[in-house]
Amino acid sequence: MQLMRFLVLLCLFSVSAMADSPRYIMLIGAPGTGKGTLGDKLSKTEGLPLITTSAVLKNLPDSDPLKAEIVDKMQSGELVPDALIYKAMAAELAKPKYSKGAIFDGFPRTQKQIEFLNDRKMQIEFVVVLYADDEILVKRLAGRRIHEPSGRVYHVDSMPPKNPGEDDVTGEPLVQRKDDNEWTIRKRLLDYRDQTQPVAVWAIFNQAATDGVVKRVVLVNASGSFEDTWSMMCSKLALESVKLNGCR
Repeated sequence: MQLMRFLVLLCLFSVSAMADSPRYIMLIGAPGTGKGTLGDKLSKTEGLPLITTSAVLKNLPDSDPLKAEIVDKMQSGELVPDALIYKAMAAELAKPKYSKGAIFDGFPRTQKQIEFLNDRKMQIEFVVVLYADDEILVKRLAGRRIHEPSGRVYHVDSMPPKNPGEDDVTGEPLVQRKDDNEWTIRKRLLDYRDQTQPVAVWAIFNQAATDGVVKRVVLVNASGSFEDTWSMMCSKLALESVKLNGCR
């Protein structure tokens, strides 16, 4: 009888601990796979803040000593060292708004940055790896047009504005990002394959490790519409017994 009570209490304690544990979700994908759009929707449906390395570095207050170091590196054309990124990410995650967890969009970006997760023994509930053919991604990104003041995004083929080159709301001119030209896009895809794709491979193998930080990984074809991507992600996560508010 006492053993039964002990087991019940242990079970209740485990469930309570799981409920209180922060939820971490990781998104990995090449430029143009819709990682940002997916992250935005997951953030809304799951009530978790989205965190990207670029936003964290950009939003550091001027009074933060890290800001001066990072700006100095960037202005000199150097990559921001992982040590500085670790400090900035650690400081960001310590904020109260991340107490329930976070959605990592494109972090870790390199195999070296994986150490950030391992050192903190962060449990990643699931990783979504988005993939698509390079030619689809080149066409998708090269056709993107942006209304800079609002951030509204259009596409010359799949989501054109009512009037070519003009924002639907204000009529102001749309612009093409400097890095949305074909040469730069192909270079970014090569960089992704060289630096970040190994992180996806690590996640796949890590989920099989008894002491791994990744619980589940799903591979999702992002060649179609965002609705297709979302539906496929929901279906694959359901097979892994993961229930999301936005997938009901």
